[in-house]
Amino acid sequence: MGAPDREVTAVASITWRVMAYLTVVALTVPLLQGSDRLSHGTLLAAVAAAVLRAVGVPATRAVDVVTGSGFAMHVAPVCDGADLVVILGVAILLSPAPWRLRAWGIATALLLTQLLNLGRLVCMFVIGVYAPERFDLFHHVLWQVIAIVFCVGLYATWLSLTPVGRRGR
Repeated sequence: MGAPDREVTAVASITWRVMAYLTVVALTVPLLQGSDRLSHGTLLAAVAAAVLRAVGVPATRAVDVVTGSGFAMHVAPVCDGADLVVILGVAILLSPAPWRLRAWGIATALLLTQLLNLGRLVCMFVIGVYAPERFDLFHHVLWQVIAIVFCVGLYATWLSLTPVGRRGR
């Protein structure tokens, strides 16, 4: 196979991967946005309240609501970080790497994005208690940017540590 044939094959492979990624994300993420989907918001609220108490911030939890110091925060289903896992997981899944490394990458992405999300919830509660006028800025802008940069950085790190061999291995 000559160089032009390899270039065409490489472009076709990249095009297929990009189209598959965009299709899966476009089909999956909207499903995650519905308020009636399964969520682990109750568990996240419990863990967030425990972390807050451990660092000295008074907090209690009732189902999926964390309260304390005159502030209440509902951990809605859309706040569970599942969208980060899907976007990053699909990117890893469609990468040209051995399957065992893809599985390792997806498991690591799941763990690290959930830890980031827990940190986000704890931070948002602290902001709600001590600087409520800044809550919307952090919730709707800054944490969105942080999550995107984190996922791109995590994916780039995974790619840099993953030996990419022939496709299909």
